[in-house]
Amino acid sequence: MRPVLLVLWWTLEWLRRGLLAFHRRKYLLRCRPGAKNKKKRQLVKHIWLAMGCAMLIVGQPVWIVSLLLLTTFASFIILDETK
Repeated sequence: MRPVLLVLWWTLEWLRRGLLAFHRRKYLLRCRPGAKNKKKRQLVKHIWLAMGCAMLIVGQPVWIVSLLLLTTFASFIILDETK
């Protein structure tokens, strides 16, 4: 029983220190709290609200799925900070 618990503990510790910490570092360092980034996030928020209202008004599944994909794609383009 103890070797199983040891392996389980080691695996969880490895995940916590390795993968999860790397994920936090990688993406939190890119998200800077500057005014330019805040304007971009507000723009994306307003786009999502407008598209959500449009989805509720139209109400057809084909339009809802297409607007979701379009909005997601536009959000990633606006918020992308790669050089």
